[in-house]
Amino acid sequence: MANPTILVFGTVHHPVLTLLYHYLLERGKRRVVYLANESFPLSPSFFYQLSRDGQNGRIMLEDGGSVDWDDVVSTALDGYFVQPPGLEVYSPTDQEYLQAEAWAALIAMFAGLARRGPVANHVLNRDVVGSRVATLSFLAGQGLPVPPVCITSDPERARYFLSQQSAGTVYRPLTGRNLPFQDWNEQVDARLERLPLCPVHLEGKFEGVQVQVMRVGERWLTTSEVPPGEILERLDKAADQLGLHLAEAHLRRQGDRWVCMDLLPFITPAVFANPDTADLVARFFEEGTAA
Repeated sequence: MANPTILVFGTVHHPVLTLLYHYLLERGKRRVVYLANESFPLSPSFFYQLSRDGQNGRIMLEDGGSVDWDDVVSTALDGYFVQPPGLEVYSPTDQEYLQAEAWAALIAMFAGLARRGPVANHVLNRDVVGSRVATLSFLAGQGLPVPPVCITSDPERARYFLSQQSAGTVYRPLTGRNLPFQDWNEQVDARLERLPLCPVHLEGKFEGVQVQVMRVGERWLTTSEVPPGEILERLDKAADQLGLHLAEAHLRRQGDRWVCMDLLPFITPAVFANPDTADLVARFFEEGTAA
């Protein structure tokens, strides 16, 4: 490995990847290269080869340098898109074809890089983390306790669900993963007859102590309470199935009862507020393995 390199791929406006990039640069322990998602596939140019002797690849940088895949110790990634400048001059059919080809190239590229070191996080099944209901459904399938949820277009079914929630109910649209919940009240109740036109996400309230845990490699870190071992084991299973090297789980505890409220497929900027966790994340990428 001639020049061990950490690749960062993402939009230049990403709130965590940009912080991570500059933090790794300041540490100066590895070469760090940021590839702007906005420019792909126009730049940088790249190749990826498969042969009887194995596989290899190279990324040609705009400054005249390059990154050989065999030098990549780790890759930082939080989703991607294909919307290069100038795409609008092509017909809709050609745009769809070009985007599909570039998307497939990204999947192949990150799969190849994952043979060199961790790609955190190359989530192929993005639908699982694309909406709250999909995430909660997935977590429940892993045996994790989640809050009661009802997605419905039937006013009568909604009334029944509302009547079963002794602590109250919150609601929100199905799309928009980060949209805030609102309390269900009498004013909203008067709009139930509109449900056949627009289904809604109903969720039973679960009040309690908020606990956040962060996964780095194979470790779960917390700054407050430590969840039961059974909860962490099931979170491990869930994260492994999605290929999450980095993740944050949001939980609530009410007495001895724990509920998993969410699983985020990356980390938040708060990681850099704590020198110990920031150092752990940096060493994960610098070493290409769990620190």
